[in-house]
Amino acid sequence: MQGQSLMHVQLQQALQKIKEAQGQLIQSEKMASIGVLAAGMAHEINNPLGVILGFAQGVVKRIEPGSVLEMPLKSIEREALRCKQLVQDLLTFSRSGKTEKENIDINEAIEISLSLVLAQTKVKNTQLVKELSLGIPKIFANQSQIQQIIVNLSSNAMDAMPNGGTLTVRTKKTELENKDMIQIEVQDTGTGIPKEIQSKIFEPFFTTKEVGKGTGLGLSLVFEIIQKHEGRIMVDSEPGKGTTFSIYLPVSTKQPEIDRLSTSGKMQALTRGHETILVAEDEQVMRDLIAELLDSGGYQVISAENGRKALDIYKVRAKEID
Repeated sequence: MQGQSLMHVQLQQALQKIKEAQGQLIQSEKMASIGVLAAGMAHEINNPLGVILGFAQGVVKRIEPGSVLEMPLKSIEREALRCKQLVQDLLTFSRSGKTEKENIDINEAIEISLSLVLAQTKVKNTQLVKELSLGIPKIFANQSQIQQIIVNLSSNAMDAMPNGGTLTVRTKKTELENKDMIQIEVQDTGTGIPKEIQSKIFEPFFTTKEVGKGTGLGLSLVFEIIQKHEGRIMVDSEPGKGTTFSIYLPVSTKQPEIDRLSTSGKMQALTRGHETILVAEDEQVMRDLIAELLDSGGYQVISAENGRKALDIYKVRAKEID
């Protein structure tokens, strides 16, 4: 009888693991499908958004301080940058290319992240507690993405404590499925997450916040970043008793990988010059923007609407083009 009870317990544990694995597989498939859609949307939005942002930033640099146009133009620039960040967030779901990674000190990355939300903790009457284990191994990761995880989870934790509370961030070395892992816990004493929606919180655009107060991408991004780092995330929550997110990231000895995709939203400063540049671009608005930016830098611009026309122009005006 005792043997049967033991077998029953082992069977239940095995079934639970299978159920968890199935849930993770379904979630990954959802993310992959949405990633394809998000990538298409993001690329379609990027060009017109780049034109809006480029022209706005170009004009902002030229207007006099105090001009009646200063405020509206800076508002356009600010909101375009916000949209650009949203596009970059969408691309996080679909990016199959490589990402720059290095061996990082997780405690250092967390300290930097928490410094970004420190002012918010004071405004929201939140006590910040750090329990970071010393001497834990470095992880092989993209530091900015790891910091994004901590900032997103910390911000969500504070939102879940409208009357104030305690935000605790812990790190320690542990094992998961016979692998050396670094465990990060982000714990709050907030309202908690109802059981019936816990399975949905990592889905893109799912949010319990009021309209205009959240995109529903925060936890989805966290999930996707952790997946790309071959990690795991678990949630333990009960209404009225707070929430703990546990993140597991592997200790790795891989060599750094390079991703040439820039996520900077700011226009880089253009070196001034006087040369003549031939620009080939099939989209007129992008062609106009490039010409405007080069012209503002002192360059002479010759535009062509495609590569063939650019070659024809070059044959005739090769001596003029630098």
